[in-house]
Amino acid sequence: MRKTLIFLKIPAAGLLVLLTILPAITIASSDNAVVGIIGEEGFKANSRVFATFRFSPGNIHINQGGVITFQNLVTNDTHTISIVNDPQLPTTVSQVFMCGAPGTVCAAIFAAHIPNGFNPVTMQPNPPVYPFVNVPGNPSGFTEGNVQGNSQVIMPGQTVDITISAQSGTTLHYLCAIHAWMQGTIVVK
Repeated sequence: MRKTLIFLKIPAAGLLVLLTILPAITIASSDNAVVGIIGEEGFKANSRVFATFRFSPGNIHINQGGVITFQNLVTNDTHTISIVNDPQLPTTVSQVFMCGAPGTVCAAIFAAHIPNGFNPVTMQPNPPVYPFVNVPGNPSGFTEGNVQGNSQVIMPGQTVDITISAQSGTTLHYLCAIHAWMQGTIVVK
């Protein structure tokens, strides 16, 4: 039995048109975007630990001044949406699990949101907790009202609108400082 791939049946001119417009379709910019924070976590004793938390979609194209609506669809976890410099992104399992250690980008994000740290007994944040901050040393690119910033906390079930203030032509790299494998990009048009 002979199998033929469908795209081989497209005439050459049609394939050329498709290849020409496909990139435009996949990178179209807009003034609004919606990103869901989805996934779950769990473990099986003596077997495995897993977490599938992620930004969906993780890569966004948006016009300068556009608004991204982040929806925390995970009912039991808090996350951050934090702009960082590309070289600061964790790229190994060790870096992901050590993000938060002194000197890491996640430690700086936690210090900005929770300047008094955590209670060592309850592991809960000591007040005050600031939901929207500008972490020193990280690129800016978000606006809330008249305030420039680069990191937003999003609570379980919460929806937040973030205005993109970065200049056109900028690519912002972002992550969740709590779950540092959650990473994405925002391409500003």
